[in-house]
Amino acid sequence: MKRIYHLLRSGAVLIPMMASMAHGQSFDYTNTQLEIRDNLPPFEYMEAPDRLPNYTPGAAWGTQGEPIRKMQKPLSPEESMKHLVSFPGFQFDLYANEPDIIKPLWLAFDHRGRLWIAESVDYPNELQPEGQ
Repeated sequence: MKRIYHLLRSGAVLIPMMASMAHGQSFDYTNTQLEIRDNLPPFEYMEAPDRLPNYTPGAAWGTQGEPIRKMQKPLSPEESMKHLVSFPGFQFDLYANEPDIIKPLWLAFDHRGRLWIAESVDYPNELQPEGQ
């Protein structure tokens, strides 16, 4: 069975990281139908604790639109995993979540299979008045 390792932050999936196959197993690469899970409750939303930056697509670098004022309520890692969509034969395992990882910005595996994570405890930076 294939496994995808991924990181969860506050219950939100960041990115599928790595697929590995048990020795001697084969996989049907022609079956590309995603396995969608039905009967899940819809996501809930709440007012953001502060204005969230909204960088407008196609605008000049750094140009912001109206701040975002609504955000998805966080889910537990276990609840978040129920919302993952994958190809048949994949299994998701929780690799790490908060408080082990706080505000990850980037991650990668090196040639030895080690996971490296860049974190920033002050991200996102607070919005400053224009000119500051």
